[in-house]
Amino acid sequence: MEGMLGKPLAEQGTLVPKAFLELLDSQEEFPLTIDGGKGLPHDATVLSVDSGAMRVVLKTFRPMPPKLASGASCHVSVTAFEEHWKAKLAFIEREAYLQYSFELPKSMEKSGRREHKRYQFRPRENVLVQVQDSSLPGMAFSGTLFDLSEGGMVFRPDRAYRIGDKVVLKLDTAMFHRGKSFPLIRIRGLPGMKEALVVRGDVAHSSKRGNDIFVAFAFGALAPDMAKALASTLRGRNYQSDTASQSAPQPKQAMARRRHTRFTYRPRESAQVRVQNDGLPGVGAEGPLTDLSSGGMVFRADRAFRIGDGAPILLDANLFEKGATFPVIRIDRLKGYKGQMRLRGDVAHVTRRGDDVFVAIAFGALEPMMADALQKTLGARQKSRLRFTYLRYLTRPFSE
Repeated sequence: MEGMLGKPLAEQGTLVPKAFLELLDSQEEFPLTIDGGKGLPHDATVLSVDSGAMRVVLKTFRPMPPKLASGASCHVSVTAFEEHWKAKLAFIEREAYLQYSFELPKSMEKSGRREHKRYQFRPRENVLVQVQDSSLPGMAFSGTLFDLSEGGMVFRPDRAYRIGDKVVLKLDTAMFHRGKSFPLIRIRGLPGMKEALVVRGDVAHSSKRGNDIFVAFAFGALAPDMAKALASTLRGRNYQSDTASQSAPQPKQAMARRRHTRFTYRPRESAQVRVQNDGLPGVGAEGPLTDLSSGGMVFRADRAFRIGDGAPILLDANLFEKGATFPVIRIDRLKGYKGQMRLRGDVAHVTRRGDDVFVAIAFGALEPMMADALQKTLGARQKSRLRFTYLRYLTRPFSE
């Protein structure tokens, strides 16, 4: 009987370690799924291979379940010898943080389908997904992209509503049963793409982690222009990933962090901030400016409201998730600047002091005119602060 690559099964014991040694050299990521697990697959890379002991150590990008028993079965889909393979590994033990050892199988089988490298997207990248099913009455869902490949995607829905009357529905995994078809999937905000990526797909699986639902889609046949645009976007992301890994500092080196001179604003100065997200329905908040620099700001959120009808909503720190994007930021009555300063940015962190909520926002790329105006305003404030310090020095009490 012949096995993979036309070799007798007796010889596969040497080819399996060679396949994982190839993965060690390429450092290619591959999905690892726990048999019977309900969560999303883990992305893994090979750290070391012991061919004699038929043992491999993998590094995952998030922790494996702490109570995973020794001998538990895990499935991987890998690319080796220019082919795609499925293998079943047996979990041995945890070696270190995010490092786990597995027993290599004696054989692998061809997966029979093409595997694509997946690229993760963080919430602060603000890549938005809208999907619509084919049922009557139809349902639509919106949320953020979690990962993307040429063959599919995973997204985190945060809103469901009925098409037509826009009645908001309660999200549930039952809405995404396996094999359900979605003829319209629109992805907006992909780096390098000015227009939305429009595809169709079927649900591969869905899962719930805490309060979040994750839905995996397998794309159908893509239109030639969409397939070309998607491939170009992912190539660019792969280049950025490779460049970042090459330029990343060594573990012992200190990570350089850009610092900006921050200027405190008191409530009596009346500088007011109004921010607005791009969700559906949108949410806004406003309050006094407390801190400003050329790289970001802090404001105290005094009021939250719904965009459109202006209806007040409960103000809570959870409204400002870390990494959330606010494409509209307006600062009124800023001393030294005539008019309204318009910016955009992402939430850096949120703190609560008593009943007050303070939101720190890191600015995105500013238009040259606005960046110049901000620098001049802060420069004038710096001179004013130095003048105040000097006058206080001149009028200090004299003592012998």
